[in-house]
Amino acid sequence: MDEELTEFCNRLVADGLARPGEVIGCSRSEVDELESEFAIRIPESYRQYLLHMGHSSGQLFAHDHVDSDFSSVQRMNRKARSEHTRLPMGALIIQNRLWEYFAFVLARNKEDSPVFVYSVDELRVVQQNPSVYEWLEMWRKEALEVSQSQRIAGKNL
Repeated sequence: MDEELTEFCNRLVADGLARPGEVIGCSRSEVDELESEFAIRIPESYRQYLLHMGHSSGQLFAHDHVDSDFSSVQRMNRKARSEHTRLPMGALIIQNRLWEYFAFVLARNKEDSPVFVYSVDELRVVQQNPSVYEWLEMWRKEALEVSQSQRIAGKNL
């Protein structure tokens, strides 16, 4: 999994979605503190995401109104727990879009977890992606499409 995420980060730079030095991971102690605070064991795939790009992932998520960085993850999970947001036991929110929906993983999965989405409006949970890596890849493809569209639009001006 570590090699997959290293390769993924390299692809972000090669695709122009991040500059060298713009992909910044968390320290192991930060990830350990997150687990301790919420009394969970983060799936290895999401742990690797945090270690590789938890603080900054370039433009990976910049084309939408989402929060996915480490400090946002801490803040979202604190808020959800204080407001008793109805999520499955062991859920760790990994992304929030304008408090309309939350993407989360399940801490009970040791290696990887599907990524689920909870819609506040619909009050239901659906599986969005079968794995954290496929969730990241979905966002990379979307960001690349937006980036390419913006470049084309810029050439036409």
